[in-house]
Amino acid sequence: MTRSEEELRVGTERQEAGRARLRKYIVTENVETTVPVQREEVRIEREPITDANLGNAMDGPALSEEEHEVVLHEERPVVEKEVVPQERVRLDKEVTTEQHRVTEQVQKEQIELEGADMTTGTTGMTGGTGMGNDDRDSSPTSGTTDPDPRVGDELEGGDTSTTQSEHYNETGMSPGERDRANLGDDDPANQAP
Repeated sequence: MTRSEEELRVGTERQEAGRARLRKYIVTENVETTVPVQREEVRIEREPITDANLGNAMDGPALSEEEHEVVLHEERPVVEKEVVPQERVRLDKEVTTEQHRVTEQVQKEQIELEGADMTTGTTGMTGGTGMGNDDRDSSPTSGTTDPDPRVGDELEGGDTSTTQSEHYNETGMSPGERDRANLGDDDPANQAP
């Protein structure tokens, strides 16, 4: 009889868990900065007539009406936008390991003995004593005394450590001596030389 049981064998398989992609989109934001600008303003300057500028002052008619025009300038902010590369971005993958607990039920076979009385059985010896069934049948005392059933269990593959010890303690003889007693003293094989 073979007893079997299930063993839990856990492995891993690779499957798709999701997808990731890089997508570039444009957002608009307000940028505020300060730019210095210049402008021209009119200012009247007066200087007295001196010997140094007397010639310029006397140039022209003595009395006249004149008009002088001056062009004024100013700066204004000019906005220009330029696209400048800032950084390189790429998509990469890395592997991380984590511990995952697995719980599963397994089945196993159990063997038990049913319908056998180990203490009151009358099973005879079937082998292992050095003589066959024919030798026992031809013995003068064959059939008069049944061997201890525990000795038969021992010879058929039972636990020898317990059976032989108990049998020796009850009869005062070893299993071999008990067999020779059952065969009778008139058996030539058991007589002393």
